[in-house]
Amino acid sequence: MSSVPLYDRFSQNYDLFITWDSRLEDEAPFFEDLFAANNVRSVLDVGCGTGMHPVMFAKWGLKVCGADLSEPMIAKAKANAKKAGVKIRFVRSGFEELPTAFPTPFDAVTCLGNSLPHVLTDKELLATLEAFHAVLRPEGMLVIHNLNYDRLEARKQRFLNPKHAHRGERDFLFLRFFDFPERSKTTKSQPWTFNVVTLMQEDKQWRLHMEATEHRPLKQKELETLMGKAGFEGIQAYGDYQQEPFNATDSSLLLMVGKKKK
Repeated sequence: MSSVPLYDRFSQNYDLFITWDSRLEDEAPFFEDLFAANNVRSVLDVGCGTGMHPVMFAKWGLKVCGADLSEPMIAKAKANAKKAGVKIRFVRSGFEELPTAFPTPFDAVTCLGNSLPHVLTDKELLATLEAFHAVLRPEGMLVIHNLNYDRLEARKQRFLNPKHAHRGERDFLFLRFFDFPERSKTTKSQPWTFNVVTLMQEDKQWRLHMEATEHRPLKQKELETLMGKAGFEGIQAYGDYQQEPFNATDSSLLLMVGKKKK
């Protein structure tokens, strides 16, 4: 994966699309407990987007770095860190290039916000997870946050919840939906098309912009197997940030946590 143009163009509106205050309030206790239990003092957030998770971690006094393939996202992340008054090193890097970009190991690696499903093949996924493994210290932690594709596929659920936001005199409406492959062409790893429609109202006129990219509908069992092959152990699957056990049928999301072997 060399680029994801959708996110280059979406970077200016991405922080409108996410309700960060409530999201981070919900997620913070999970990371605080996990980091405290595993003596985490340094974190690398990969697929960091506009850098809001790294900013939260840095505010806790941790040493934090962020990496993303999108240069516009990195620029927004740097601006968000400066606004928050925290020092974070942000680097434009693909997943497989992380060991070169970050030669000093971290206590934890996080890959959040459904970033990993942009990696489409088993070969690339394994190489990505091996790169995460390489930038961790022995017994370092990996945390992955994806959509629950087990549930989405079983329900044939195309549409995700819409998002509404304001900026100045403008109203925004964000719609997200999947296009599934034709049944006759469906294979185990056939990607879905992920669409993002941005509607913006200004001066009583609506304008529409649409972007699309491919997602691998990565299931929990597939990801657990690949994490094991990459050298992770003690792998746990949660269905939310309250640490409820993952349920393929009902869980709202998929959180995978594993530890690098000694």
